[in-house]
Amino acid sequence: MDLSFWLLNAAYAVYVVSPVFKTMVKLRIVLLLATILFIAYGLSSGVMSVTWWNLPFGAIHLWQLWKISPFGQQDLDAEAAGVHSELFPTLSQTDFATIWKLGEERIISVHEELTTQGERVADLTLILDGNAAVVDEDVTLTSLDLVGEMSLLLGGGATRTVCATSEMRVRTWPKAHLVALGEKNPHLKSAGLVALGQSLAQKVA
Repeated sequence: MDLSFWLLNAAYAVYVVSPVFKTMVKLRIVLLLATILFIAYGLSSGVMSVTWWNLPFGAIHLWQLWKISPFGQQDLDAEAAGVHSELFPTLSQTDFATIWKLGEERIISVHEELTTQGERVADLTLILDGNAAVVDEDVTLTSLDLVGEMSLLLGGGATRTVCATSEMRVRTWPKAHLVALGEKNPHLKSAGLVALGQSLAQKVA
């Protein structure tokens, strides 16, 4: 058994155990190691197609590691950084920036309804400044409260009517865009579910 045999089997062994690593940094490093071993196998065995096909995979893993690293993370303003640490602490700054930029800042007039009971909710809304109330209930919503998270989790129309009690500054995300983003990036979906669950728990408490 020559060197190429051991390189190929080592590459497959690393690839097989890669799902054990749950954090994105460790997973990327392990997959990069497997890619390097496949490239080495291709060079040592003369099967250059293996080498050529794994070069772009290696480049992708390196790029993703760069984005996760402090050097590649995108800067956030103070407000976005506060939302990141409060609602999405498990996400890297880069991943959070991806979600943040998907949203749009809006001004809500006093007495304007954010959701209407029974009606479809198109957006997930985060209150940045101002107050709202759940109609017919003694529940006040303030900064960093989410509106529309129940319908995002369960589907269907709004379970409550939420109305602005002052002029509000909010950030909204189309639910369809969030769902599509979560399907492409499971770790973003997991972090989003944690944030939505915390929001619901605070309202119930």
